[in-house]
Amino acid sequence: MGWAGALAALVPLALTRAGVLAESDTFWQVRTGLEILSSGAIPAADPFSWTAAGRPWQVNSWAFDVLLALAYRAGGLTAVSLAGAVLALGAFAAALLLARRLGATALTAALVFLPGSVFLVGWLSARPQLADYVAVPVLLVLLGRILSGPGLEAVPVSGPRRREWAWAVAGIAVVQAVWVNLHGAAPLGVAIVALAGLAHGVDSRWRGGRPLWLVYAASTGAAALATLANPYGPAVFGQLGRVRAESAGIREWGGLTLFDWPEVVMLAAAALAVAVAWSGRSRWLAAVVGALGLAGLLTLRLAPIAFMVAIPVLAAGLARSEPRTWPRPRAYLAVAGVAIVLATLVVRGVAATTHLGRPNYPVAAIRALPPDCRLFNGYALGGPIILLRPDIPVSLDSRNDVYGDAVIRSTLELEAGPTDTAARLQRLGVTCVLVRPDTGLAERLRTDPDWNELVRERDGVLFLRDSGT
Repeated sequence: MGWAGALAALVPLALTRAGVLAESDTFWQVRTGLEILSSGAIPAADPFSWTAAGRPWQVNSWAFDVLLALAYRAGGLTAVSLAGAVLALGAFAAALLLARRLGATALTAALVFLPGSVFLVGWLSARPQLADYVAVPVLLVLLGRILSGPGLEAVPVSGPRRREWAWAVAGIAVVQAVWVNLHGAAPLGVAIVALAGLAHGVDSRWRGGRPLWLVYAASTGAAALATLANPYGPAVFGQLGRVRAESAGIREWGGLTLFDWPEVVMLAAAALAVAVAWSGRSRWLAAVVGALGLAGLLTLRLAPIAFMVAIPVLAAGLARSEPRTWPRPRAYLAVAGVAIVLATLVVRGVAATTHLGRPNYPVAAIRALPPDCRLFNGYALGGPIILLRPDIPVSLDSRNDVYGDAVIRSTLELEAGPTDTAARLQRLGVTCVLVRPDTGLAERLRTDPDWNELVRERDGVLFLRDSGT
């Protein structure tokens, strides 16, 4: 098949995810990028809501938002979805590069990547997390130039090897500088570089070799200094923790449960990859994959990062078993399974091209919002409203660090339709409500004579307060 063929086989998967824009974040990120392009400045305070208006806001993906805005200007939501698909393919290309570096063949990569990629579909939306999926495998490729080959048992003094280290350290710095402006999760890269160096040093000492402490320090220092090349400087190092602290009620920021079966598969693959890397004497790689897997266990949205590293390791481990020498029944079964997955992805990818960038949100209801509306909206609907109706301040969107956990929990509680729903809305001065039709709040307003249902769609229903009340 070849490496280009392995990547091409993943194109239908990227197109499948581009068929529907299902993440609320994407929409407010496009609007943020448009604001940056029009004003020439990154917003420093919340400009989109009435509940947090003027509150300080540290934009954690300003460069990514600008890229989405440029795509939106060029071709609307269709271009936004295609931009996400391109970045998703970039993530797969980075993972395939890592697989090749670890010793996988194009055949074993295809055998692992195609079935495994199915579990990533839900995480390949046009969000800045795509930058994480690209950056982490690339970092590991660069770290492999430092921590693999000559230098494990003793420090070589040859000029070419030292130049290779220097280029790898410079590459790490470039990756971090780009990553931190695309997504505030980039400090994770500093932790990865530091952990890899520490694990390699301990392993070298254990085997009687000479650890490369100066090289480890240079790599970690370069990563840390490059991460400071962002509009917020050192403040970016605490952002991931702050967002997680304010997102206790949001599922993707919680820990793993048995009901999260795609993520269960991802983390099981990461655990298997730890064993494969360990048996292959890449102890530093085993430490990194293990740490990422543990992070994904505690915070669900980190599980795909662990998986994007695990599948190249598994592909390399499979290559060591020499699949070309497998018995024919075993080989035929593996190829048939991959062919079925590929055929399914192609069918779904072709079908998705008929509706690229279709919002999975109540567009008609959003457009029907009156211009003088004091809006209460559902958590997931805030982003689309910000993009499609920037004249209407929202009550909440998915910028969890702006609103805080208390406001998010209060909104989710009100969406559930408590007994004092009418009184709460009255106190807030709300004149229109846009929520999902299956919420408790929607059920209560349908039977409340003070509220009129104006527009109902599969994904949202709009209520207006009677002007006489």
